[in-house]
Amino acid sequence: TFESLSRYASDQPLTTEERQFLDAMPACPESARCREALDAAGVALDLDAVGSGHVRCGAASRPAVESLIGRHLWPLAAGLFDRGEFRLTQGLACLVLRLGLEACGLDHPRTLAGVSLVATCLRTLGYAAEALPLCRVALAARERMHGPDHVDTQACVNYLAMCLQSVGHAAEA
Repeated sequence: TFESLSRYASDQPLTTEERQFLDAMPACPESARCREALDAAGVALDLDAVGSGHVRCGAASRPAVESLIGRHLWPLAAGLFDRGEFRLTQGLACLVLRLGLEACGLDHPRTLAGVSLVATCLRTLGYAAEALPLCRVALAARERMHGPDHVDTQACVNYLAMCLQSVGHAAEA
């Protein structure tokens, strides 16, 4: 199930969605603060001319990345999502997920929130089948961390059910 996260590993090129977000950043009112926060945390966006690029936490400490995600990247993602800019939100969510995986590991709330936001964007954009493996990863991790009755685990169960219904597997939902 963790294979669905392999495209977000730090040694993998940036996804198309991440590139679209980074290309659009100059037009986002919050982009200057976001770029400053990335720089302050020691996160390097190695963007090459051919567009593959990489994200490296470099010297960034885990607390610095946690703060970066919580204070800067999540508010920006929420604002983009609320404005209906789902493709840009997905790109930012992919970056958050990549940073979370590298700095904090999968079983960290910030990383799992990134998994869930990428899945939410995929489903919202009509790619529920692509969202399903991410929903399953998030659910498995939440069950490990909190048990089956925790509110975050139940939210993952509900979202997985919505994705299953979207792809025509209502009985499994």
